[in-house]
Amino acid sequence: MRRYHYIIPAFILLLLFSCVSAAVAAEESDDVPGYDENTEVTIRGVIADSGMYRRGPVVLLVKADTKTYQVVTAPRWYLAQEGIVFTSGEKIEVTGSKYYAKDGSLSLIAHTIKFAGKTTAIAFRDGSCNPLWKQHRRGHQMRNR
Repeated sequence: MRRYHYIIPAFILLLLFSCVSAAVAAEESDDVPGYDENTEVTIRGVIADSGMYRRGPVVLLVKADTKTYQVVTAPRWYLAQEGIVFTSGEKIEVTGSKYYAKDGSLSLIAHTIKFAGKTTAIAFRDGSCNPLWKQHRRGHQMRNR
């Protein structure tokens, strides 16, 4: 019986790892389609809501002219790690892939966001449109400012 005393702790660790992996995957995806360069647009508007209270990636509500867009940025942990903060009322310029969400709302997957009055943009995707946080997780060097 003592030969198998390691099986229960190993099973518990495996179960814990599976739960954490599923939670991270859910936070990163949240039913957002892949980035499509063919639908890339640039909008200018004002952040109406920073969406920091929602589950999944941080989604900004941006009012641009007569339209309102949901702008999908990045997972919370990535924004916190990079020191990126969005505040309601800030003027921004977003370049991203346009799509319609399941609820029919007009949405963008952010490639870059530039704050009014700043000369540099914050990149969320690399030159191949892959999320920078996935590269960062793998330990690659990253520059986004």
